Amino acid sequence: MFKQIDELLIKKKADRSLLFFGIFNNKYFWETNQTIFFYEREIGKLLKFGNLTRSLLLGNSYLYLENKIVTGTERRLMNLKDLNISMIDKEIKLYSCNTEYCIGIHQSTGDTVALTMSDFKELWKKEGKHYFVQHEEFAFSNRPYDLALYDNESGDLIWHFPSFSQFDYEEKIFTPPERRKAMFKTIFCVYNDIVWLSVDPGRILGLSITNGELKYNITQPKSYPKDHNPKFERSSFFGAYSQFDEQRGMLFGLLHEEYWEIDLNNPDEGLMLYSFKESCKKFGLIADGNIRQPFTNDEMFFYSGYPKENAIGVFDRNNKEIIWAAPVKKSLTGFPPIRRMEYSNDKLYVVTDDWHLIVYQRE
Repeated sequence: MFKQIDELLIKKKADRSLLFFGIFNNKYFWETNQTIFFYEREIGKLLKFGNLTRSLLLGNSYLYLENKIVTGTERRLMNLKDLNISMIDKEIKLYSCNTEYCIGIHQSTGDTVALTMSDFKELWKKEGKHYFVQHEEFAFSNRPYDLALYDNESGDLIWHFPSFSQFDYEEKIFTPPERRKAMFKTIFCVYNDIVWLSVDPGRILGLSITNGELKYNITQPKSYPKDHNPKFERSSFFGAYSQFDEQRGMLFGLLHEEYWEIDLNNPDEGLMLYSFKESCKKFGLIADGNIRQPFTNDEMFFYSGYPKENAIGVFDRNNKEIIWAAPVKKSLTGFPPIRRMEYSNDKLYVVTDDWHLIVYQRE
C-alpha cells in the first residue's frame, strides 16, 4: 500500500528538541537548534533562518519568529504559502492568528492587542493579559475553567460560558479518589452554529455559537461493543483523542482497539463506538494515542508501540479495520521510536526518534 521512497537526517543528536515539523506546498519545514529549515528533495534546502530566540507555528499558514538584535528583539511573521516575512512592532509578542487578524501582548504595557494581518494596524486592545484562541472568523477567550466568544473586529464580548465546575469529576486511580476541576482543553470546530470543544477528563460539549447555551454533553457511547475492554468504560479519552473531519462533518478518534464517531449533522445520535480487535490480532498491533494521527476522508495513520514495538499502520475508517502496517526501527533511547507523523499528497512522513525523516509513497 505504501513504499519507502526517501530518508533524510533533519537534526543532529547534539541539537535541542525538534519544536515542530510540518508540510506546506510539498515542502518540509522544521525548527531545531534555533534554526528553521525548508526543504524540497528535488532542489535541496530552500531556506535557513537562524539565530532565533523563539519560534511559534500559528495555525497552518504562519510562523512567528523572534531573534535578539542590538536594540532589543526583532519580531517577524512568515507566510508559509510564499515564504514572505513581515516585520512586526518589536513591542508586540504574537501568540494567535487567522487569515485576517492576529493577537498578541504589548511588552511594555502588558495589554492584549489585536492587529490586522494586512498591515498590522491595531483593531482593539484589552487591559492586561488575556488568552484568545482564534478559530476561523471567531475569537474565543479561555481561562482554564470558562470560555467566552468575542467579536474579532471590535473585541466586544458576545457571550460568556461562566464555568465548567458543573463537570468536575473524581479521579478514581487514587485511593481515596481525588476531586478534580474540569478544565478547558481544546476547540474542535464551529459546525452548524455549534461550538464543539472538550474539557477534562475527555468530555465533549456543544455550545450555541449565538448565545453560548449548552446544547450537547457527550461522555459515553450509546452502547459498547461486545468485545469492549471494561477498563476503558470512562470518558477520559473520547474528548482527549478526538479530531474534526470537516469534509464529513464528524468528530472521530482512534485509540487502542476502538474507533468512534460523532456525526455533527445529527449529534442527537451521540457517540458511536466500534471495535477492531480482529484486525489488531491479525497485524499484532494497536493504535497508540501518544502520536498525532493524520487522516484522510477514508483512512487514519497511526503508530503502535504494543504488542509489536515500532510499527506504523493505516486504519480504514469505512470498514473499521487495519489494512496496512510496516515496521519502524527500534529506538535506542527508550523513548517511542516515532516523534511526528504527517500525510500530504499521497505521501506519509514519519520523523523517528533518531531524527530521520522517512517518506512513504502510496503505491
